[in-house]
Amino acid sequence: IYHVGPLDARHTTTRVILAGSTIDVTPTEFVVLQELLREPGRVVSCAELVRSSQHITIDDEEARQVIRPHIVRLRRKIEPDPQQPCYIQSVRGIGYRWAGGLEQAAENTKHRAQSFGRSPRLPATVQTFPQPV
Repeated sequence: IYHVGPLDARHTTTRVILAGSTIDVTPTEFVVLQELLREPGRVVSCAELVRSSQHITIDDEEARQVIRPHIVRLRRKIEPDPQQPCYIQSVRGIGYRWAGGLEQAAENTKHRAQSFGRSPRLPATVQTFPQPV
């Protein structure tokens, strides 16, 4: 299970739950989302997303063309405003990153660490972004 901010993705059932509502996604969309959720905040290249979801290796330009429709459909399904995405962010010329819920994930990690009397240790790739209003 990937749980980041308001989103849960369950790889055993390929179910996506956003703020308590089940979202229908295709198997390819699920793999793309899973790759983005694996390390929130890390930029995942289009070529990596194609390799994971399609099991093929292609050049960067072709990979952008292949993966873009899947990203567009995912944004329509999960973003409050697909024209102003807050969860799946584009990184021009490279790929995409999952940005939604990172602030909450960092806060949860801090809270869990304090509960056990330890200082929080966050992965270097975690960055906080403003939450959608």
